[in-house]
Amino acid sequence: MGTKKPILWTADPAKVGPLVKVLLIRKDQVQTANGYQAQLVIKDNCPSGSGGIQWDIPKTTPPGDYRIVVMSKSNGKSGTSQPFKIIPQPVFKIIQPAENSTWELGKSYTVKWTYSGEAIGPLALLLFGSGGNRVDNIPLNGPNGDRSYLFTVPKTAYPGQFALMLIEVNEEAKLENDLLGYRGTYIGIKVVKEIVK
Repeated sequence: MGTKKPILWTADPAKVGPLVKVLLIRKDQVQTANGYQAQLVIKDNCPSGSGGIQWDIPKTTPPGDYRIVVMSKSNGKSGTSQPFKIIPQPVFKIIQPAENSTWELGKSYTVKWTYSGEAIGPLALLLFGSGGNRVDNIPLNGPNGDRSYLFTVPKTAYPGQFALMLIEVNEEAKLENDLLGYRGTYIGIKVVKEIVK
């Protein structure tokens, strides 16, 4: 939900007519005498030979298993996609460390997170700043559902302000204008050479 996806097809306008409508239907829905009763009409009048459209999936679309149907406006001929899922976008939150915590060069710290919605994973943790660190392929949930990772600050990082980023790195998580192109969250971290006690 809330992402943009291409819907592509091939059609011969001489056989299907000049216009098609693009429908979202439930996966197990069957065609009625009057055609498909759509869950959603994605586009009502589209040139049949255009080859496709970009679909902004509404955030209000109910989660579930669906198919796309491209149907002729003049003679009812249609083509149907393979089934696919529409899922809510997950919302991630870093719960440890606290915002603006201070970390020391060369030390390791536990990062904990939660999320709501349906995430797919894997995750990446980034200490974003001069000489920071990135760890990829972190499971969405570790053993026993654990959502934490022991993260090391490089000894070679430059002291200063950093952003600790948690992002979901997979094709399904690609969004526009989000954290490095993927959904996720971040908090501020201060990195120092040594924590004075």
